Amino acid sequence: MRNGYIDTLVYKLEDISGLKRAANYLENNEIVVISSPTVYLLLGNANDPNVVEKIETLKGRKEHKPLGYLVSRNQAYDMGQFTEESLFFLLQWPSPLSMIVPKSDMAFDPNNLDTILLSCPSWYCSELARMVKFPIVWSSANPAGGLVAASMNQAAGYFIDKVPMILGERVSIYKDQGTVVDFSVNPPRLLNDCGGYPIKEIKKVVNNLQIPDHLQYH
Repeated sequence: MRNGYIDTLVYKLEDISGLKRAANYLENNEIVVISSPTVYLLLGNANDPNVVEKIETLKGRKEHKPLGYLVSRNQAYDMGQFTEESLFFLLQWPSPLSMIVPKSDMAFDPNNLDTILLSCPSWYCSELARMVKFPIVWSSANPAGGLVAASMNQAAGYFIDKVPMILGERVSIYKDQGTVVDFSVNPPRLLNDCGGYPIKEIKKVVNNLQIPDHLQYH
């Protein structure tokens, strides 16, 4: 037994009772693991004053890195400030495209930043966000310096008996942390690309998109 969990519950995503159980754990300030089309994620209740410490401890990470937010489309409206360009992509959610936008005055943020990373990679992530009455924060489900978990076996290898629940599919589709565009800067900047949202489609909307050299092959 590690971290107090003798038997970590494992659910498949098609089981709606698994989402309800995950919501209950989050309401009780527990950390859960859930798969997404990009990678497996560690989720926590943003209103828990110890959520950052809990996630960093699970990852074995000594320095703090900002956490993202798992939100439904409607929740995102309240948490961020959107331009015409970023709003276009928000209306496409769920999708593997995450956005960094200026934080709204309404958003509670344990990161204490002026910007906020918002994600909604799948319908079940959106459904889970709607089930709870608080914002959900996320970090990739892997130990510090380790490969991101892209399968149930990897996630279980990292976190079995360390969290009360793992909810997932066998393998994530893209096996990467998703496509991320920073709309808090002008011009917007591509930070990561998992291949799930074609860059050429982003450039149709953001024609001055800044693309780092290592992503210029697209």
